[in-house]
Amino acid sequence: PRPYTGALTANVVLLGGNIIFLQAISLLGYCMFPLNVAVLLMLISNNKVYRSILALAAVAWASWASLPFISAAVPPSRKALAVYPVMLLYISLGLLAISEA
Repeated sequence: PRPYTGALTANVVLLGGNIIFLQAISLLGYCMFPLNVAVLLMLISNNKVYRSILALAAVAWASWASLPFISAAVPPSRKALAVYPVMLLYISLGLLAISEA
């Protein structure tokens, strides 16, 4: 996730926040845990509905877990602008997990 980490750092800094590269690495790594668990559970079945429900739950969990970290790094008026790209990352990884697991 190195390119995503640089993008997250740049996004937060451009929005007037304060975050360093190592914090961004930690944030993305910690919050990707639910997606990793979902992918392991997806190996049990090839049912698309089952995979979709797991991916939806994992994306929601990962996004919810990243919200406090991102919110603390940017001004309150720009919180949604900072969280949006991170949620898009998790959604894209969830979609990849559904199709590839």
